[in-house]
Amino acid sequence: MIRYANVNWETRTPETGLKGLCPACGHPVTAKCGAVRIHHWAHLKRIDCDAWWEPMTQWHLDWQDHFPKEWREKVFRDEITGEFHRSDIQTPQGITIEFQHSALSIDELLSRNIFYKKLIWVINVCYGDVNAFVIFV
Repeated sequence: MIRYANVNWETRTPETGLKGLCPACGHPVTAKCGAVRIHHWAHLKRIDCDAWWEPMTQWHLDWQDHFPKEWREKVFRDEITGEFHRSDIQTPQGITIEFQHSALSIDELLSRNIFYKKLIWVINVCYGDVNAFVIFV
């Protein structure tokens, strides 16, 4: 799920009727602003260019909203492999913060730890009636 797109050289959130470009791959995206799902941008071909794509929950968006807009969904490219991903948060000091609300395989976790050199995880933990979060550095 993409939270921001480039619309006429401006970073924008989705609004009904808007079309833009994906900040990662540059392909066209369209605003999805229905009544059921969180408003977001979607690629026209029903794919996402980032292999680590996951649907976002309000929990995820609320965490992102604690940080300045210009730190959110930064696109990072590995200059050697060409691989790119959208981080949840990237600070000016080069620290990446990832918010994880759903299950994640150990392989996926390790690949993100390798890709983002300085990474902090904020993980939502639910057990019975207990809902908490854990931070891993």
